[in-house]
Amino acid sequence: MQHFDAIIATGSNNSSRYFDYYFGKYPHIIRRNRSSVAVLAGNETEDDLLRLGSDVFSYCGLGCRNVSKLFVPANYDFSPLLHICDLPIMPI
Repeated sequence: MQHFDAIIATGSNNSSRYFDYYFGKYPHIIRRNRSSVAVLAGNETEDDLLRLGSDVFSYCGLGCRNVSKLFVPANYDFSPLLHICDLPIMPI
């Protein structure tokens, strides 16, 4: 590659090592593998849960844009979230 001012790259932690090796001496933004989280308190509205479900399923597998972890309080009732996302509630 020639004739560029800066590099913007995104990828896995592994690919970022290659980007750093090849482009580290140039101005750069190299984004590594990231994930997003959601923190639920248990008092979310139906609209909150609908938006969370939309985010989870719209960006599934897209790295840093994907909510891949939920932090919930002990004894959190997942039924409303599963219902909003139209997922079956499996007995434990």
